[in-house]
Amino acid sequence: MSAARREQKQTDGLTPLTSFAGFSVSQKRKRDSEATPPEPQAAAESAWDVDMPMPDAGEPAAPPAIGLTLTLLGRDPTDARWVIVKEALSRPIAGGPELVKAITACGGDAAQDWDLGMLEYYLEHGLEKVVKPGYFFESVLPWMCSLVLDTHTHLRDPVPLLRQGVTGSWTCDELQAAALLAHCFFCVVPNRHAPGARRGGKKGGKKKGGKGAKSGARSAVATEEELLAGGFANANFLPLFTPPVAQVQAGLAVEKLHCFVQYFVSSYERLARAGTPPTRLQVIRTAVQDFPDWKACTVPLQTRLSVDESGCIESKIGCLQVDFANRYLGGGVIGNGCVQEEIRFLMTPGLMLARLVCECLSEEEAVRVIGCRQYSTYTGYSDTFCYVGPYDDPTPNVSGPKASLYCNVCVVAADAVNFNAYGMYPSKQFSGRFQKREVNKMYAAVSGSPSEQEAPISRTLATGKWGCGVFGGDAEFKALLQLCAAAAAGCEELIFHTYGDINLAAKLALCRDHLAANPPMIGELYRALSSYAHDSNQSAIEHVMKLL
Repeated sequence: MSAARREQKQTDGLTPLTSFAGFSVSQKRKRDSEATPPEPQAAAESAWDVDMPMPDAGEPAAPPAIGLTLTLLGRDPTDARWVIVKEALSRPIAGGPELVKAITACGGDAAQDWDLGMLEYYLEHGLEKVVKPGYFFESVLPWMCSLVLDTHTHLRDPVPLLRQGVTGSWTCDELQAAALLAHCFFCVVPNRHAPGARRGGKKGGKKKGGKGAKSGARSAVATEEELLAGGFANANFLPLFTPPVAQVQAGLAVEKLHCFVQYFVSSYERLARAGTPPTRLQVIRTAVQDFPDWKACTVPLQTRLSVDESGCIESKIGCLQVDFANRYLGGGVIGNGCVQEEIRFLMTPGLMLARLVCECLSEEEAVRVIGCRQYSTYTGYSDTFCYVGPYDDPTPNVSGPKASLYCNVCVVAADAVNFNAYGMYPSKQFSGRFQKREVNKMYAAVSGSPSEQEAPISRTLATGKWGCGVFGGDAEFKALLQLCAAAAAGCEELIFHTYGDINLAAKLALCRDHLAANPPMIGELYRALSSYAHDSNQSAIEHVMKLL
């Protein structure tokens, strides 16, 4: 950085940007809620020498907030690892062995212990299902390499890390998103494939910034261990490239790689070959400070309850589509998991951006991602998951001047409690503590952060058996808790997907008609659920209908 530039930063009241362990820390003023949202980052000369966006001159001054930002390789052209990566990705890559060698080279000293046998197998036996190998290695892969090599032209500013206890957002466009996912593919995101990167992060997050947390409470000094212990999930694709233990996991890894390769092929054809202008994506983290007093809530329950027995959440265009999330967003998407959240990330890889920039969720937080397209179709679930083929997403853009730059998709990520985890049991979900935790979590997801959000979103919630299945949640109980949260957040409609569960669909339809004929207050429904005991002779819906 030039001396003049350093002097200018000091006169602006900012501390010079410092880096450590692959991350950097800078000070920036919080954007006022009425300020114009930032434009997507544009290309610029010497782009890494540009400060974080600052408020307009007429904007009221706000206290400085300290935030951690992800520093991608290439900021320092003399950095030893970047020199290795640049050399590896600048060479022609004509086939699978060369690609494996290039990724291994990108890993530097750490790659001495890497075994990329799964990737070798895929490139030889699986790639052709998605794309002709010649086309991939001659056109798509060189474009992916260029996205990494030209990072400084695609990403003008450091990428902010959205941390626990602080409401904030980050906006990029599709080309920038593809550049970041290319970093993940080549396993060059710093410190995100280290052992323990998914460990840590205290449940509840109150000490680290839950209720009443201040946005400036984070220390500007951090170590690699602190960052990893803070709960940033693995982002690099290394686990997918490593041979799994079980054969069924190998088959699943192939199907997952199909989806990610399809994303890069389709993105190349849209953005590079066809020259389609990239639309925007926005990741918003919401840390709620004040929740309704659920038992005393006198707001009428006006949210319509609809039941969809055979449809799927992702088909509800324009709705708030619930991601049954892991507190580490994406869960096992690059590992062995393949249930609702992982499948959604595979169909819509832009959601990986949230995994890349968001610290694990605490109890009073949720994340929403606006503008992510779907690129693949699939069949099956869990071990039977199977990539089918490419998907040309017909979803229109949101209407409105600036909003029209977004594809009309909004995914809201909310993590439910696992009542089948060690030390837990399903009946705990009916206790006051966990009932409140779950309704608060869904309220955080649905209410969002309007001041951060650039595109207007429908007030219809598309959800389903959130936290049920392997997590042991009671589907009827959880459905009505979600209805309470949606009503308190002002949703007009809740569409509940039963995924072929005929009995549940019938019970919900009866409950819908009963509540429409005898509309209660939100507090009345919540208290009825509070008095439900799982060991009774009635189901949760039968219990509520009897009381209301």
